[in-house]
Amino acid sequence: MKRRGAFTLIEVLISVLIIAIVVVGIMRIQRRDIDVAHYISRRSQQVLANSLFVGDAAMNATGSKKSAYDLLRMEHIEVRNDLTRKILKKFQRRISVRDLSLGGGLALPLHLRSIGLKGDFSSLYYRLKYDYRP
Repeated sequence: MKRRGAFTLIEVLISVLIIAIVVVGIMRIQRRDIDVAHYISRRSQQVLANSLFVGDAAMNATGSKKSAYDLLRMEHIEVRNDLTRKILKKFQRRISVRDLSLGGGLALPLHLRSIGLKGDFSSLYYRLKYDYRP
C-alpha cells in the first residue's frame, strides 16, 4: 500500500484545536494586561485628586464627606470654569483626621496628623506641622 503525503482529517482538527487553545490563552493574558493598565491609570488619577484633600480645609472637615470643589471653596479659591467645577464636584472623599502623639510626652513643637480618605481608592496620608513659638 502506497502512503500519501497529505494530513488526515483528525490531524488537521487537532492542530486547529491546539492553535485555538493558544489564541485563547494569549487573549486572556492581553485582557489582564489591559485591566492592569486601566487600574494603574485610574489609581494615578485618584492619587492626584487626593492631593486636593490634604490641605488646611481638610483638617476642619473631619468626619464628613466633601468634594474637591467644596474644599477649594473652604480655602477661598474660586473656580470660574463650569467644566472644571463639574469635574471637581465628582471627586468626593470621606475625610477622617486623627492627631498622633510625638516624642512620648516631650514638649516638641511638632504636630502629626493622619488623614484618612475613603472613596474609590482609600488612602492614608500623614501631615507633620512644625509649630515653633519662641
